[in-house]
Amino acid sequence: MTPDDLRPRGPEPDDYLWDRSGPADPTIDRVEHALSSLAHRPIPLELPAPRGASRFEWLLRLPAPARVAFAAALVVASVFGGRVLTMRWASGRGFEVVRVAGEVRLARAGERGGAAGARRTLAAHDRLRRGEWLETGPDAGARLTIGTIGVVEVGSRSRVRLLETTTDDHRLSLAEGELRAIIIAPPRRFFVETPAALAVDLGCAYTLNVAPSGASNLSVDIGWVSLEAEGRESFIPAGARCISLPGRPPGTPCFNDASAALKNALHAFDFGIGAASVADSALAIVVSESRREDALTLWHLLSRTRGAVRGSVFDALAARVPPPPAVTRAGILAGERGMFDAWWDALGYGDTAAWRRWLRPWSDVAAGPAATSARVEPAVVANASAR
Repeated sequence: MTPDDLRPRGPEPDDYLWDRSGPADPTIDRVEHALSSLAHRPIPLELPAPRGASRFEWLLRLPAPARVAFAAALVVASVFGGRVLTMRWASGRGFEVVRVAGEVRLARAGERGGAAGARRTLAAHDRLRRGEWLETGPDAGARLTIGTIGVVEVGSRSRVRLLETTTDDHRLSLAEGELRAIIIAPPRRFFVETPAALAVDLGCAYTLNVAPSGASNLSVDIGWVSLEAEGRESFIPAGARCISLPGRPPGTPCFNDASAALKNALHAFDFGIGAASVADSALAIVVSESRREDALTLWHLLSRTRGAVRGSVFDALAARVPPPPAVTRAGILAGERGMFDAWWDALGYGDTAAWRRWLRPWSDVAAGPAATSARVEPAVVANASAR
């Protein structure tokens, strides 16, 4: 049987209905003309973007190198070019929940700050308001817009509270679980409090995990984050991580690709309990395992040691990144801040003048020298008690 065998047999005009090969009947011609606007057109279907989609969501889908380049360009533009992004935000205005997956609930804060009272299911386009908790169940998650400066993805089994929201201070609390933030703004506009430390955005993308014990692990994908607690600061760049424990200063940052031996020894040095000899042994492992790339870790350790132990860290760092001419062993052992700063500049992470500029509230920086002349410059060197 062939296709011709299936053709209808009859008068010639029927051929037009079958394959448009014969003459068209006038009535059929009029019907076709009337319905022509409904005819099939072989073009892709275009759907409008979902209502409330964040203008930053496309950034999450870019390859990592493209995210780095674009985010860095926008951060520089926002700092030095003025009003590239509209960053004004009404005080107390909540953050929109632009995406919800699985079981996500909203709860008011109790008298002691914890979630209390009736909980309700959260849906896309709801708002998380100041003082409220967002709680995700197993295999659940949510995405929030952070004012006009970025987005946060909240992972499963997480508890996040909105503490403050103004143009200069967007602040969350992560009591437990995971969040991932992408922020495009001048430094020190977005903060996340955890039981162990305060994470301060310096223009970046990062992931923050908090265990039920309150211990936190921060890993940076783009830019920098400062971890602050107990009078100490740790600066974590892209590709590095830092662990913090409640009631202790933040740990020493290290790169994700550092050896397992270095990471384990660094944790023992930062948080180990025992005789000083245990910490000294752990530090010896850190020194022996350090590469040129681990100069960041060694520089932080300079301010967290003293005496002969600091001397061994000096030697290790000098072997990987020679100190500038103005930096001497005696000056570092004496804790001279200017020498710490000069050596930091030699690491290739930017000069300390820029870091101190970032460490001040952005509203003060934007106002110029007159607004900041009376402010005490915070030291880049951590000022917690050294071992």
